Amino acid sequence: MSLAGHTAVLLPGAASCGGLNSRVPRLRLSGPDATSAVSYGTVGGGALAQGVVYRVCVGKSVGDGYSDAGVVASMEVPAVSTDPPVPVRGLPVRLHLPPRFTSTAAVTFYVVVGGGATCSGDLSGVDVYGSGSVDRVSGAAAAFVAPARASGVDAVRVCVGSNASLVSDSLGYALGATLRLEQFHTSMVYLQRGVPNALSGAPMASKGSLHVVACDGAECGADGADGVCRAMMAQGATSSATSVLDVPLGPCLLCQRVTLGTVTSVVGSNTTVEVVEPFGMTLSVDPSDIRAYVPFGVTMSGGPGGASAGRADYRLTVQPASVPCAESAAESQSFVVGGGTTELTITDIAPVQRIHFCVRPSPVDAFEVLTGTLRHYMAPAAVVGDRATTLTSGGVTGGATAVLSRTADCLGGVAGGGATPIVDGRATFTVASCGANAALTSLYYCEAADGGAYASRGAVGLLRASGCDGGAGASIAAVDAAPGAAIGRFGIDAAYLARPRLSASPDCGVLLDAAVASVGYAPGAGERAAFHVCAVLVGDASVTFTTAQPTLHVANWAVSPTAAVSRYNATLGVAGAGAVRVDYATPSSETFFSTARDCSVRTASAAGLSGASKTAAYRTTGVRGLVYVCTVAPLSGETLAVAQFLSVTPPAVRRVSPAVVRGAEYSATLVVDGAPPLYSMVPGADSGYAHSGYYTSASREVYMSGDACASALAGTSAATVTPSGSVSFATAGIAASVRTVSLCAVTAGGPAVVLAGVVVAPGRVHPTTLVSGALGAPVFIPSLGGVTVQLSASASGCGSAAGMPSFTTDVEGYGTVDLVGGDGGALAPGTYTLCYDGALRGGGGAAATALESVVLVRASYFDVRGTTFVVGVAGRMLLQQDLTAAALVPGFSTVRSCTSVSSEHGAWAAVTSTSVSVTATSEYRAGLYLCARAPVNGTLVAVPGAWAGQRSVRFAASAIQLPSAGWDACTTYTLDRCYPPGASASSATSVLAVVRGDCCGASRTSAVVGEASMASGTCELTLDYDKVSAYPAGSTYHVCVWDSADDTVCTTVSEALVSTNCTRGGGAGRGLSRGAVAGVVVFCLLVCCCLVCGAVWRLRYWRRETEAEVEVEVEEFDEPSVVAKPSGCVVSKFRLRSCSPDSSFRSCSGTTSLAGTEVTLRLNPLLVSAAYNSGAALLPDDLPIIPVTVDEKTRNLPKLEWEHRRRLAAHQGEAWRVLQRLCEAERQEVKTEAVIVFNGGAYPSECAEEYTRRG
Repeated sequence: MSLAGHTAVLLPGAASCGGLNSRVPRLRLSGPDATSAVSYGTVGGGALAQGVVYRVCVGKSVGDGYSDAGVVASMEVPAVSTDPPVPVRGLPVRLHLPPRFTSTAAVTFYVVVGGGATCSGDLSGVDVYGSGSVDRVSGAAAAFVAPARASGVDAVRVCVGSNASLVSDSLGYALGATLRLEQFHTSMVYLQRGVPNALSGAPMASKGSLHVVACDGAECGADGADGVCRAMMAQGATSSATSVLDVPLGPCLLCQRVTLGTVTSVVGSNTTVEVVEPFGMTLSVDPSDIRAYVPFGVTMSGGPGGASAGRADYRLTVQPASVPCAESAAESQSFVVGGGTTELTITDIAPVQRIHFCVRPSPVDAFEVLTGTLRHYMAPAAVVGDRATTLTSGGVTGGATAVLSRTADCLGGVAGGGATPIVDGRATFTVASCGANAALTSLYYCEAADGGAYASRGAVGLLRASGCDGGAGASIAAVDAAPGAAIGRFGIDAAYLARPRLSASPDCGVLLDAAVASVGYAPGAGERAAFHVCAVLVGDASVTFTTAQPTLHVANWAVSPTAAVSRYNATLGVAGAGAVRVDYATPSSETFFSTARDCSVRTASAAGLSGASKTAAYRTTGVRGLVYVCTVAPLSGETLAVAQFLSVTPPAVRRVSPAVVRGAEYSATLVVDGAPPLYSMVPGADSGYAHSGYYTSASREVYMSGDACASALAGTSAATVTPSGSVSFATAGIAASVRTVSLCAVTAGGPAVVLAGVVVAPGRVHPTTLVSGALGAPVFIPSLGGVTVQLSASASGCGSAAGMPSFTTDVEGYGTVDLVGGDGGALAPGTYTLCYDGALRGGGGAAATALESVVLVRASYFDVRGTTFVVGVAGRMLLQQDLTAAALVPGFSTVRSCTSVSSEHGAWAAVTSTSVSVTATSEYRAGLYLCARAPVNGTLVAVPGAWAGQRSVRFAASAIQLPSAGWDACTTYTLDRCYPPGASASSATSVLAVVRGDCCGASRTSAVVGEASMASGTCELTLDYDKVSAYPAGSTYHVCVWDSADDTVCTTVSEALVSTNCTRGGGAGRGLSRGAVAGVVVFCLLVCCCLVCGAVWRLRYWRRETEAEVEVEVEEFDEPSVVAKPSGCVVSKFRLRSCSPDSSFRSCSGTTSLAGTEVTLRLNPLLVSAAYNSGAALLPDDLPIIPVTVDEKTRNLPKLEWEHRRRLAAHQGEAWRVLQRLCEAERQEVKTEAVIVFNGGAYPSECAEEYTRRG
């Protein structure tokens, strides 16, 4: 279709082709024609606004309508960056267009064409040298390879466009950039063979590398350089800038190689570089002792011509070694050196410093040929004021005089620096420090020979021990050094002083270790670390100089904040989230907090203080007083306290409302512990306390908070305590959505949580959840003081109060209730109603009023198995009944109240949810307890609980002498003690066993590979070779102590290594072969058959009655078991009687023989007549109960007697079943009667009541 006669109209920013007018740019379209297969038109850039997107509309006239042809953007030619900065012929070029340009113009593609092409025209017949994609967002473009030297192209154009708008891939481009191409070149003239060289060429690609290749004759020309470099580098004949140059002498080419992806391009320089022998130089003096103003000879070698280089003249520059030869130095001196030896005298460079000699064979090349040290003409390099100082001349030994002058022309006199003859090369001066010399810090040393004029030989320093009034200060500057860090400055002028050391005294008699410069000095807390800097004079190490006063001060570590909060104890408050920061990082990661100034106590880790943050979390419990930051001193390696701060705990709660009940006052009494206390909660009362200088807060507000004490709870106000410590809050404004709050106090160390999780009662009563069967359960009803409250069995009314307990509150609303029925039994769990009214108390009148509903729930039962642990040996403790590891508080408590928990004696770690691993660190036999939170109300209880006697966790040392070299399965071991660790004597029921796995696990008995006991009076242990062999080599075994009469005893004594690399003898432990075992089994079967037949025959033909009765009566059980041993009869009758209020049967086991039956009855005392804590529930089936509150109130137990009896009856059935199994196991026809008498413990007169089970 021909568009001849059509017009294209450009509408700026238009969304459609509507609204045409005469002011918009228009262009006449033409074509197709002989040069193009498409219609096109051109528009001048001046007609379009820059940075504007135009919509192109095509048509003949407004009346005929216009069609939307898309959009175009009017943009300036962008500033394109390239890598290399100037494109190099034959090397890859990476383009980067401005992101604003590519995003606005929708650029996604580019092509590279010759410099004479027009990007806006049709490019179908134009040579294209490269193309690639463009990231529209970032502007980054794919690389292209610039045309090679042979193409003759000097410049290219980058045409950009959008893939979506190109026509036939040749029309629709715009000019992106015009790039000028350069040939790779170098300005180097010479390279030295056999040494590394600093290579340079231009332009350089960011990923380009330089290499040197040899060339010969015509191939060294510019036109063939690229080919020579590619060929030689392909053969590996190259030397890079990082290696020793290993190419023949003569001309060479410098090559640049660039690799992008899998494509590598190589080009050569357009000029050659000559490889020469390395330049060399020798001096007539020691290079490390070059004296200023003293002539010395130099001889050159190498360079162009090799050995004949000595006949050439070169420019030689001497400058500080810190300035590379290729750069010009502000302080330098140049010479011209030629063949043979040239004499040089260095006068324009100040000593003492490292210098190097740079030879410059061409205007662009500079090579270092020698390094040395420039020293002063005279020695030492300074005179000490007010002290006789002898200077040694560097050039004359006699026949000359020396003076000290304040000016370089040697005409300015100095007090004490007058003309002095030089004898044996030495002249002695005593120069005044102050007076006329007060402003001088350096002098000029001048010499004159044979009466001639004085000439300066350089400057000497004037050192002062103290400053002069109105003049110069001491010659060693004051320096403040950071603690525990390398000391970078000592305040000395290196031109005159060297080898600084530190001393605590001005005589420099005792010096600190020189390592202090690199590791630093760690001052102790409160130490004033000020040192004298003792340095020797440059040029004369026998002279030591220091100042009258210390000049180097090491700062002390400072802790912020100066006071921090420690949790009151493990059960009150919450662990603080405070952080402690030091101003300087400590020098060792072995940094910790300690409550002892000598760092003998490790309270908590503070390793973070040694890191970049210089911060460590401070989370401690019960720490009161000064806390020290302890670290390892880098110089001595000793641990010392380097800083200190005050640690305070929240105030102790002497009395507090049990909950927040809206509308009633919430009150507490807060007192700061300590004698004397570290601070006071009474505002202003502690301003004169001993540690008041550490306080970080003067406020002593007490408030309730809902965000961990960050702010006061909405609806409440902060308050302060009275002199007695009491404080109270109005609670009516607390929002209904609030369930718990924290009681907070601002201490001397800032805000702290006094009590966490204070319950906000939903109504007028607290608590609303009680434990069924609890005796003396506390109830708080602040709105009803001095009122009798009745429990109703109804969930919503007061009509079911018959037989229900009641209680009376005191004037503050506190009361206690026994949650048992009229028969003494625990109330059934469920919902009850609290009711009150005068009618319930007086017996008539108005109906009872329902106050609030309460819920009765079942108690939780906690117990553990395994309570004795050997110090240093990890042992397992099993958590039983409702107890899980999640309920335990970390650490152990030394008291049953669980008011303090720590890991001082040992720690535990969870293994599973129902077992923990306990590791004792020190002996403790007085009684330790785990503390657990009851799930019902979160109160703390001590585990293990008390049964008939006290139970606790014990940490003890083991006296059992075990083999030190391990065990083998072939030896019988005689051990002197088999009784449990911590026991004072052996017991016949103690068992020592070697077990694969855990000592307390349920499968422990099946994993026994060796066992011993004291039943025979001797503790001998034999391992079963076959059982050990059945387990994999390297299995873990444990030496365990058990008690055959009490399965709660399980103690891990040691871990054991058992070997089978031994020869079994004929004694113990020797097993039978499989054939022998089979034979024994067959023989036993035949014997058993004979015995059965004989028994049947005897019962049928020789039957006779035999009856014997044995009665065992136990009035009180002092031992855990009683053994009944009837003999001489086949039919036995057992009667067991217990009248003890503290005892009951738990199980019965025994053995029988042909002569009779032997039965061991084990008794497990239950906690029946002991004191119960309030909140205790009913007795569990097998194990003692655990109280769920810590309120100690002693109660009698008659109300629980019926439940106890029910449980004992169950045990009676268990005892009968055991006896029955024993009799059946012995295959005897035994008629056994077990008459078991149980007593609940409340009424001893009921011992006559018997429960009998016959079989």
